Amino acid sequence: MDWLIPLVAFLASLLTFFSGFGLGTLLMAALLFYFPPEWAIAFTAIVHFANSSFKVLLNRSIDWKVVGVFGVSAFIAALFGSWLLNAMSSKHAVVYDPSAVFDFLAPVKLTSFVIGILLLLFAYMEWKYKHATLKVPLWLGGLFSGFFGGLSGHQGALRSAFLANRMEEVSRWVATSAMIAWFTDVGRLTVYAIELDYSSLDLVLLSTTCLAALTGVLLGTYLLKKVTLKWVQTYVAIGLFLLGFSMLIGLING
Repeated sequence: MDWLIPLVAFLASLLTFFSGFGLGTLLMAALLFYFPPEWAIAFTAIVHFANSSFKVLLNRSIDWKVVGVFGVSAFIAALFGSWLLNAMSSKHAVVYDPSAVFDFLAPVKLTSFVIGILLLLFAYMEWKYKHATLKVPLWLGGLFSGFFGGLSGHQGALRSAFLANRMEEVSRWVATSAMIAWFTDVGRLTVYAIELDYSSLDLVLLSTTCLAALTGVLLGTYLLKKVTLKWVQTYVAIGLFLLGFSMLIGLING
């Protein structure tokens, strides 16, 4: 598993250039096979933070007015979303137990139930409504994006929907979006660091996973043409739906 997770991170970050799905969505989905939901989300948040930091360094055309409103509200909401995730995971509450009927299934805990539903919802949103726009105040968009970023790691689809129609210049959009993602990641990582026991975290594995994800981003940026391939997008969406469904029926035990 020590080599498999960095490989998954590399492939997931590379696949985002062809699928239209975000790095966080794909990487978190892959990590759910190895970790409980709260750890998969926290692990992904660290990798996502490294990725956002790298994008910010490469792109300096940041719209600080947008960041000041959207980014700050996203930061605050991410604190609450992260707290809610930790509160759910600490209770170990079971929503229902399909193992009473099928022995090969496991009880579905509250965290797995919520993340499973959100995985279905946001996978559908990123696939079907990738270029949708929502005209709401910046601060409200930040609250929604930040909250779900902290709760489940899904922030990219909402952030794009709220901001896509406000910036026409691509470089400004990329830099501003990365800066907002950075704020959201700082918020949720702050709570994760307080609530989760990081003493058992494999720092070598974490470092190699971050490096692998960044390598995938670099390769995709400089060597590949960033284009969404419909067949890749369809298969990825189907895979994410099956993963969310598997969590809801207890096939993947969180």
